[in-house]
Amino acid sequence: EIAEVTGVQTCALPISTTAKVTGKSGNLLVCMQIKTSKALDAQPLYVPQTDLKLTWKDCGGSSTVESFTPATITTGKKATMSGTGKLPADVTDGATFDLEMTGALGKMLSCKGDASASKTCNLPLGTGSVSFVGMTFPLKAGQQSVSVDLDLSANVPAMLLSTTTTAKVTGKSGNLLVCMEIKTSKAEI
Repeated sequence: EIAEVTGVQTCALPISTTAKVTGKSGNLLVCMQIKTSKALDAQPLYVPQTDLKLTWKDCGGSSTVESFTPATITTGKKATMSGTGKLPADVTDGATFDLEMTGALGKMLSCKGDASASKTCNLPLGTGSVSFVGMTFPLKAGQQSVSVDLDLSANVPAMLLSTTTTAKVTGKSGNLLVCMEIKTSKAEI
């Protein structure tokens, strides 16, 4: 025969609930503790091949990025992203590039090098790579493009779909020539 049920406690998440069942003679018959916590978001760990929307903005430099292509990319397929703008003066002494990618994991990529040479840097967890496409120097004043290849796995973890990549090209004299910020997000269907 059960005398009472005691000891039910709740609080904000996580919740810890203790339930005790005591017999009339005072002896503890049953005691259980149940802990609850917020469930992980209902996103799959890996997302099969999907389209990603690209947005961009100019983030400074002597050449203002005026156009950018493409507007979307598909995971599992290599894509070349290019920003184009007007360079106000010739660049004869070369330049360096700096690619930084951030996302749900914080800084996911830092890739630097000589802007006259192409360079590929790998993303974490074997999910793909980002490559700076080398430029031919000297650069003449006028329309110039900066290109970055993005090669994402067809099954990329969902948490890596939203990223921000900043691509900078700096002249040997230290002047920032181009800066563009590229954001990826899952495309709306």
